Amino acid sequence: MIVLFLLWFFVLLPPTHPLTIASIHIVPLLLFLPAILRRNPRSFAWLCFVVLLYFCQGSVTAFALPQLLGKIGLTEALLTTWLFCASMMASRYHGQLAAQS
Repeated sequence: MIVLFLLWFFVLLPPTHPLTIASIHIVPLLLFLPAILRRNPRSFAWLCFVVLLYFCQGSVTAFALPQLLGKIGLTEALLTTWLFCASMMASRYHGQLAAQS
């Protein structure tokens, strides 16, 4: 998703202030990175909640805006669906692993 946002805001359709807009989209994802690398089950669960906001943005962009931006929105919605499922399963797996030890 981070790569998608970088392409979107710097290459494909750059806004007037691409660094600001890109940081608003990328920083929340990067804040979860240390906890995910530590495999904290609670962080995976919180990532699921945050990813829902990205899914809303992607689905609205996919259906409301035409042409290239709609395809980018559809890609974002699909990536967030994948990330949500992966985070949910990782949270479950690492939670069960922590309960066994």
